[in-house]
Amino acid sequence: MKAARAAVVCAMVLAAACKGDPVKCEKAIRNYTALVFWDGANKEIEAKPEAERAAARKAALGKFETDLANGVDTLTSQCVSAGNDDQVQCMIDAKTAEDAKACTD
Repeated sequence: MKAARAAVVCAMVLAAACKGDPVKCEKAIRNYTALVFWDGANKEIEAKPEAERAAARKAALGKFETDLANGVDTLTSQCVSAGNDDQVQCMIDAKTAEDAKACTD
């Protein structure tokens, strides 16, 4: 699913995305991954018949929460070690998936 691809992209980006503050790094990771994941997931969910959307949304939420819980500590550590405070702040400030992706271009 697109979530796995987003997680890989996020890991690569965040490996070079921030330095220092683990709280800011985690906040940036959570915001970026949520915006990008739900942008793709919502498109897939909306393409389903209405009767299937609630179950699809519930399944997507479970996948997102599991993937994030399994990766946030590693990504935060990589982020803290990397070195780009401006990119981290951009990812924190992003309000849309487009905004978030622009931070990593």
